[in-house]
Amino acid sequence: MADEQWQAVSRILKRLDGEVPYILCTGNHDYGIHSSENRRTHFSTYFPTSRNPLTRRQLFECNSNAFGMKTLENSAYEFTAPHPDNRKFLVITLQFAPTDSDLAWAKKIADLPCFENHIGIVLTHSYMYANGKRILKENYAISKKDPASKKGGNAGEAIFQKLVKPAKNIRLVVCGHVCKTNNWEASVGFSTDKNDSGKTVAQLVFNTQAIGGGFSGNGGDGWLRLLEFMPDRKTVKATTFSPLFYSSPSTRHLAWKTDARNEFTFEIE
Repeated sequence: MADEQWQAVSRILKRLDGEVPYILCTGNHDYGIHSSENRRTHFSTYFPTSRNPLTRRQLFECNSNAFGMKTLENSAYEFTAPHPDNRKFLVITLQFAPTDSDLAWAKKIADLPCFENHIGIVLTHSYMYANGKRILKENYAISKKDPASKKGGNAGEAIFQKLVKPAKNIRLVVCGHVCKTNNWEASVGFSTDKNDSGKTVAQLVFNTQAIGGGFSGNGGDGWLRLLEFMPDRKTVKATTFSPLFYSSPSTRHLAWKTDARNEFTFEIE
């Protein structure tokens, strides 16, 4: 990704600094020159751990990246829902194609006794297709010629088998990455699987970057996937909203997608 793109993203997200905590997850285009030719990235330059004080307050631990630096590329956060809910959440974010070391670190965090009763959520860029099948192999290679890049990385099925399935408290995985031009069915999806403890793990993919004009269009019409954890302490309501359409009275009626693929509920056990 070019410096101008990093600067644009940094400038936009600056509006949220000190206002709300937010968690970022690196994708394939955040590495190398074009798409993950190596593990080199400007991510930690523009988004250091100290950037947003509200996010920093929730940060539990960072793992070292390919160059031995503690960055937010692989990080764990603890959140407590507002009173009177008070549920506790553990959110783990993983870089694109996480290494075995990344997954071992994440599993160690998830297995800590202090998180035994937390709702575990994993955020990673590439994990599954819209049909619910997990990705078996990444199409983007990590360079063999760059020793500092620590060649290799795990695709979705390996992430599930090495981290999600054996963890007792991970209940939700959220990813993006996959999409097709103006094709909702290939860009959003939902599935569930049982973990080793017999608990249901919800898995959600959402990537609308090619909706509304394709990859050279307007960036996906601003569509967002909202997840609302309901007061009954088990139901999660998923809705799909576009602030772009909502911003104009003439398009406001188009701001919510209400079909079954884009508005539904699921349960967190």
